[in-house]
Amino acid sequence: QERAFKKSPFVMREFRAAWIATVANINWPSKSGLSTAEQQREAIALLDFLKAHNYNAVIFQARPQADALYESELEPWSFFLSGVQGQAPEPYYDPLQFWLDAAHERGLELHVWLNPYRAHH
Repeated sequence: QERAFKKSPFVMREFRAAWIATVANINWPSKSGLSTAEQQREAIALLDFLKAHNYNAVIFQARPQADALYESELEPWSFFLSGVQGQAPEPYYDPLQFWLDAAHERGLELHVWLNPYRAHH
């Protein structure tokens, strides 16, 4: 008797990822206090570079030091965005959602990297 098998899901053979460190503005944003448009331009440039160089994933540091690069009821906005901890981007946007959407538009996976216990860098 022949067994019926379900089609297997696609299995990625290689995980070609780059870390995007946000603590101390190591990779993104290049400095605190950039406008929303400047932050987004820098993010797009990094993602376009990764896509052009055959990466297939991004590991994004969304919580660098007891703060967040996304809207959170538990943690304040990151100092590394505006230069002031607790200050949301102006004009408002959610950086993590922006990175997620922009990565997916380029066919890249986005994974989140957290530093939940670091109080200060």
